[in-house]
Amino acid sequence: MSQQAPIFFSIILPVKWKGDYLEPALQSIAQQTYTHFEVIVLLDKSSIENGTVAWLQEQKIVPVTLHVSYQELGIAENWGRIKDIEKKPYMTIMGYDDLLYPSFLEKIAASIQEHPESSLFHAHFDLIDANSNSIGKCKPMLSEYNASQFMEAMIRFTITQMATGYIFKSSDYDEIGGIPTHYPNIIYADIDLFLQLSLKGKTQVLPDTLFAFRWHQSTTRTSKLETLLQALNLFSEQLARWKQTTPAFAKSIELYADEYLLKEYRSLAHSSLRLTKQERGQYSVQYFMESFKIAYQKIYQSKAPSLFNDWSWFLAWCIDQVFPIRELFRQWRNKRSKPIIS
Repeated sequence: MSQQAPIFFSIILPVKWKGDYLEPALQSIAQQTYTHFEVIVLLDKSSIENGTVAWLQEQKIVPVTLHVSYQELGIAENWGRIKDIEKKPYMTIMGYDDLLYPSFLEKIAASIQEHPESSLFHAHFDLIDANSNSIGKCKPMLSEYNASQFMEAMIRFTITQMATGYIFKSSDYDEIGGIPTHYPNIIYADIDLFLQLSLKGKTQVLPDTLFAFRWHQSTTRTSKLETLLQALNLFSEQLARWKQTTPAFAKSIELYADEYLLKEYRSLAHSSLRLTKQERGQYSVQYFMESFKIAYQKIYQSKAPSLFNDWSWFLAWCIDQVFPIRELFRQWRNKRSKPIIS
């Protein structure tokens, strides 16, 4: 690789506040064995008020370029600015709480030199908890995917879907308009983005474990259910559009989108059972069943199969119909810790 021109990277971190994780994230960047990179941090008014901007200006861990908005921005608005800033030829968007291992950029750069025609570059990774303890590894991936295979892997859940760790050409990112910001809280936006980028060339995946994704335990709330459902509905509509307009995706969507929708909408239905009826409002199991049917019809242009033939859907629906049973189930389910990975 020394005989070729170096690859230059922009590592971009959208940040609201420093918390406990920004410092170790920057330390992991500073420890890279490959040095042809810059660090860009996107912040807003709240980052000024909570002291994150001042801390970044004073820290000596790694040089950073700050893009500070003096308005308070939502997640989508902050991420949406990425397409408008100056970047190196290759870029990655990193979660401010994730960690890059020292050889991440070096090995990705070598892969780019070997496969300059490819569009996406990725690697295997560890999963860590809030205290940086290991809680598992990502699913094994192929060394290379074409667009059709990548779509199949995404909607069949044969790869662990996380936003950190993808490297791609900045020009490709800008050409497609950046990360789609119409998704609430950019949920599903990263999947949409990577699928669009996969159409521009093959996806290369290194066998090495090169970074760590931090998995935070989540809690179910009505507002979160509503946001997740809105985002899932939007992604379902995107799948329907791709099925009609994008030959590279059409077959995979035809074959596997039904199971994908079943799992995603069923997950939301099961989450609603963790809430009291007052907390969940209109978002009953029946509501998610109807949402699945609408999404299915948009993709397949036909009536959805009965969900009562699926025992998991049927059981959830039955529990939701009888208040004493529902309440007992809710109390029991909330006492159990949620699994980290399904």
